[in-house]
Amino acid sequence: LLVGFVLWLAYGISIANGIVVSAPTGAAYFYNGSFTGAYAISKYNGTSVAQAAAVSGYSDATAISPGDIFALAYSGYSGISSATGITVVASAGDAYLYSGNSIGAYAFSGDFGLSQATGAYVDAQYDATAVTYGYVSAGAYAGDTSQAVAFGIGVHSANGYAALYSYGPISAYAYAGDYSLALAQAAS
Repeated sequence: LLVGFVLWLAYGISIANGIVVSAPTGAAYFYNGSFTGAYAISKYNGTSVAQAAAVSGYSDATAISPGDIFALAYSGYSGISSATGITVVASAGDAYLYSGNSIGAYAFSGDFGLSQATGAYVDAQYDATAVTYGYVSAGAYAGDTSQAVAFGIGVHSANGYAALYSYGPISAYAYAGDYSLALAQAAS
């Protein structure tokens, strides 16, 4: 059980990281058997950033998660919120994500706010693969005169193949109030 938690800062910055696995000159490997989560909360004019898991390696990056991954970012009036479930990045090799259960990322902000949520992102120099059996969900919600952007899952390769095998639902929800912009994309 890994949980990062930051709470209630007005005019402040809240940053929560559940787990970070980094191998700048080698391969990175992450196994999540239960739950990994991050929660960042700020009040008005605050910035909240929550990332449940980040896996980055030079040669390869691998994340195996039969457990749940969850990120929540909340800010009040005129706040900025960013929530990311998991990123798997290999700068000079292959990246692989296996999710046997749920991945969720949710960002909330008030009026004049900005909310951004990404469920999962896999990026590699060569081959990038994501295999998901549970749901992958991202939700971004903002008040009036605001922006909300949500991406469910992205798989990207610079010089190889990019593959997404989804055996469960993938969703992205974006809601913004009056005089606002909302954008949602389930998979890319």
